[in-house]
Amino acid sequence: MAADDPTHPQPTNGKHRAADARKAALIHHAREQVAMHGIQNASLNDIIRLAGGSKATVVKYFGNKAGLFAAAMAATARETMAGLTLDTGGEDRLEPALHSLLRGLLTFYLRPDSLAVYRGVVASADASDGLGDSFYREAHLLVVEEVATFLSKWVGRGIRADIDLHDSAGRLTHMIRSDLYERRLLGLIPLPDETAIARQARITTALFLKGVGKGAAPA
Repeated sequence: MAADDPTHPQPTNGKHRAADARKAALIHHAREQVAMHGIQNASLNDIIRLAGGSKATVVKYFGNKAGLFAAAMAATARETMAGLTLDTGGEDRLEPALHSLLRGLLTFYLRPDSLAVYRGVVASADASDGLGDSFYREAHLLVVEEVATFLSKWVGRGIRADIDLHDSAGRLTHMIRSDLYERRLLGLIPLPDETAIARQARITTALFLKGVGKGAAPA
């Protein structure tokens, strides 16, 4: 049984509470350091100094520095996706609900801390610390899973039942990162305004629904 399995709560004695608090503090300060300095320049020593513990504590809970940063990125992604899916929960039509989700998702990707993370992960792609793999599994795939869950709620209500939801969600996250995000990631344009973000979300929504919407031809 996994220690973090929410379906099997662990004993809430003082030792477990202290461990949970230390892990939460490490993640919190890792997120702050990444936001301020970027993932490559975030100091593990500063994180430990602020959160308490030691490098052995990081190894015990996260495996290594990359594991801690992956957990920090996953926490940010999880909070973002929870907020986005809640925001679209009141919509009773697929198109405005999907547009709202994609607008929020693109806004998240364009945040300075998100851009810093992506740039840092790409810059360390050939490193042996496992950051790229950890980021892909812990953060990117979490977003894809949440988007797939969102899409699953609309199967038969605007989305065809024969599509692969996970594959479609992965492709959708790539679609929303095209154009504005890619150009901003490369430093080619300033931060897009809300009007530009909404337009990109609207175009992506229409294009995506042409492929997976009810009435579209199967691939």
